[in-house]
Formats: sequence, structure tokens, C-alpha cells
Amino acid sequence: MTRPHHHNRPHYHQGATSATPLLYPSARHPPPPISSPFFHPLYILDYLFTFLLLGFSLYLDAVPEPFHRDFQLNDPEIAYPRKGESVSRTLSWVMALGGAMLVVTLVWVVRLAWSSRGGDEEDWWMKQEGADEKQWWMEVVLKDVHHALLGTLVSVTLTFFIVTVTKLLVGRLRPDFLARCQPDPITLNCRSNDTSEIRKGHMSFPSGHASRTAAGLGFACWYLVAALGVGCFDGRRPEGRVWRVLICTLPLLTVLYVAVSRLQQNMHHWEDVSVGALLGFTISYMCYRFYYPSICEGKGLAGRPKGGEGKGPEGEASEERPDV
Repeated sequence: MTRPHHHNRPHYHQGATSATPLLYPSARHPPPPISSPFFHPLYILDYLFTFLLLGFSLYLDAVPEPFHRDFQLNDPEIAYPRKGESVSRTLSWVMALGGAMLVVTLVWVVRLAWSSRGGDEEDWWMKQEGADEKQWWMEVVLKDVHHALLGTLVSVTLTFFIVTVTKLLVGRLRPDFLARCQPDPITLNCRSNDTSEIRKGHMSFPSGHASRTAAGLGFACWYLVAALGVGCFDGRRPEGRVWRVLICTLPLLTVLYVAVSRLQQNMHHWEDVSVGALLGFTISYMCYRFYYPSICEGKGLAGRPKGGEGKGPEGEASEERPDV
């Protein structure tokens, strides 16, 4: 008896079955050679240019003299007393980069634990069922961690560069500038010998702390929104989603704390922290979209990293889940 042909049967990659997502090989065939798209040689250029830009930004932040604005001794906007910092410069870097990586780590810890209990239907792309373990770690876990790490690094570095250049060009005086400068009442020349603090006093706009933490933790926020499906307004059930929104606000609250602390300690004007935070969040989303699809992407693809292998305009994320 002739076996009927199924012309309408969906096509799968070699090694996939109708019960297996595209990402995972079938147990009927040996797994294909492990490809590591996140180790593509072009990524070396990404890291190279990112670190070169970071080094150049550090130079700009430390060496060139900013624009010197004229000031008056009776200007109340720059007559605030000096105070200590609750969030140091080093701590702001740790919060921006380390905080984002902590979020990614915690997300994968929860994913692995949840996947072992069955997981959600929308999480098909990250499941290990029927997959070669080494290939799964390379193509799913490490790929996602790499994309998140590089995206965060690019976001923070690009923000740092733009903010530093703006500081040098604008030269806005900090609220505690007179206390730093200790100007002569006649010549208005600074009498303080701490030239480093005087230089920093000319670099108020925009806030480096607020922009830096917003760039790093902003990326973490977009990552959480996609991972928890908060931005997907598709046919999923609406109940039990408020806790996900609350979790996504944690990075935002951290950025808010840093921004408010800069105001409380007379380090910045409110415009400085507002513009800095807005700039950081904007760049963080742009960098997030470099490596991930839209946070509104449906079919469980919102948090799936792009493959960059030419599979449509969105890389691997343009693939749809096969019908099972």
C-alpha cells in the first residue's frame, strides 16, 4: 500500500521532530556540530571598539578642562554646602554592570528551576527536553548570558561617552561649586588648591551617576520585562501578572535612589539627574534591541536572544515556534 504524502506538513530543521522545538536536536539523529554564534569573530570587533571607546571616555573624564562658565557670588543655585557621597563613583559602576549581571544570573537560576518542573508553554525555546546538554548550554544559556553582558557593556560605555562629552561642552556648575572653589570676592579666582574638585565642579550636567546606573540597570529592566512577559499583550491569561510588574520595577527603584541621593548631597541639579537618567534608559533600550527582539514580541520570543545568522530581519528571533 502506497504511503500517502503530506505536502502540508510543516518543515523542521534536520534533526527536529514535530514534538521537539527547532532549537533542539532529535534523539533519532546525532546532534549537529555545535555552533557558537555568540563567539563569531565579529564580536571581537564589538568588544574591541567598546573597550577603546571606554578608554577614550575615561581619558575625557579625567584630563581635558571643561568649559568655564561665568558665575556670581550671590547665585543661590551654586551656593549649597558640600556633603559626602552615599553612592561613590566606583559603586555606581558596580551597580550598573554588576547589578545587570546579577539580574541575568537570577533569571537563569529561576528558569532552570522552573524548567525542571515543566515550565510554561511560552518558554519553549529555552527548554532542554531532548537536547544535547553541551549544545543546549552553548546555544541557549551561554548565548543569552553573552548577549546580555555585551549589551549592558555597550549601553554603559556609550552612555558614559555621550555624558562625558556633554559635561565638557556644557560646563554647568554644581550646586556646591562655591564651596569647592572658595573664590576670591574681588577677582572671583578659585583659592582652593584642590584642582580636581574644582574641575568636577564644572561638570554637573548631565549626571554621570544617574545616567550610568540607568544604562546598566535599564538594560536589566528590559531584560526582566521580556523574560517575565510583562510587555506581551497577546492572548496570555491576565491573572497573576502584577507580581511580575513589581519585580521589573526593582532596577528602576535602584536608579531612582541613586538619582535622589545626588540631589540630597548637593552634587547635581534636578535637571542633571533627570536628563541623565532619561539618556541612560533610552540608550539601554537601543542596545537591548541590538541583541534581543522587541519586548512586545509574542509566541514566547520576547526574551530569546537574536542569532545573527541571517534568518530574517530579527535573526533567530524571526523564527516562529513550530506547531506541535
